[in-house]
Amino acid sequence: MKTAFVCAAVLLLMTVPAMAQGNGSSVTLDEVEGLVNGNIEVGAGTVSFHFGFTNGDGANKAKGITNGFELYGSDSSVTWDLVSYGDEFSWGPWEGDIFFFTSPYWHGVGSDTIGFGASVMLGMGLPPAYSGPALFFEFQFADTASIGGTFCIDSCYFPPNGTWMWAYGSTVGSFPPAWGGPHCYDVVTDYDADGDGIVEPDDNCPWVFNPDQLDGDADGAGDMCDNCIAHVNPDQSDLDADGLGDLCDECPEDAEDDFDSDGICGDIDNCPHNPNPDQVDDDQNGIGDVCQPGCCLNRGDVDRSGGPSPLDIADLVYMADFQFGGGPWPPCMEEADIDGSGAHVIDITDLIWLMEYMFDGGLSPAECP
Repeated sequence: MKTAFVCAAVLLLMTVPAMAQGNGSSVTLDEVEGLVNGNIEVGAGTVSFHFGFTNGDGANKAKGITNGFELYGSDSSVTWDLVSYGDEFSWGPWEGDIFFFTSPYWHGVGSDTIGFGASVMLGMGLPPAYSGPALFFEFQFADTASIGGTFCIDSCYFPPNGTWMWAYGSTVGSFPPAWGGPHCYDVVTDYDADGDGIVEPDDNCPWVFNPDQLDGDADGAGDMCDNCIAHVNPDQSDLDADGLGDLCDECPEDAEDDFDSDGICGDIDNCPHNPNPDQVDDDQNGIGDVCQPGCCLNRGDVDRSGGPSPLDIADLVYMADFQFGGGPWPPCMEEADIDGSGAHVIDITDLIWLMEYMFDGGLSPAECP
């Protein structure tokens, strides 16, 4: 079973503060559609997971949420395809607010993540005492190699940073909702998943149609699904689960494949999201000088525009794009750490704090250290 899960990779890139105690809120798996006698049957159609939210605070709305799910098999033979996902909120999809699903980190083998988050702009957020439907994910299980394995869904960190957290604003606080997972299901039955007339265990590419069974490097993995077609790799090892076999991967233990393009793979880069090919680290603390705390001039100046009025709507847009849209990292993490919780911890709490300060007379950003 692969243990280099996506959420574990996220943990390596940040320092996570201790969570507050819960406030009675929860995320629950309320219904699973498409099971056959309680199991996932290969080739029998899609399987849909429906989740509910309960706001345990009867007086205050949740103004921001960050959650995510890890999906994983009992071993690398268990595979799946994402068919669809979305929200099912009974009061409306955070109308007037921001609600995002991140682009799923998705390969359908080993482990994957789906992250989602929301923050109040002008709408109601998650109403006080709400208890009802929230989200759904739909999957297809078509690979007969999965038979005999197990598929599980569990909570995970929200990429690229943050925690399983609901924020109620600077005066009420932030709380992690409870979760009863993991939830696991056996994968059963026998089926020619790709319809090429060849069934397991004889099909060398069981989830992709390839009746010719071509295997140019003769490693047992058909060319149509070989993750490193130029090299013999019968184990199809892919340590970082990025879909590229280790023998063909310049950064075999870095799923982001040198995110900052500085020539240093992220698993050994001392500043993985800011280019620093020289890896200068004057104080030898393992954090490159480019990422070193001490850059803060104006807390809240997320885009680092400076000037006489450095905090403006552009900072809010920059923060939202970073949190939910896959936008660039803030030039100075300390300035984006609105609540001053830690130089490398930027999460939904910071975004809500900045919104309240700009639009609702909330507290000023914390002072720079």
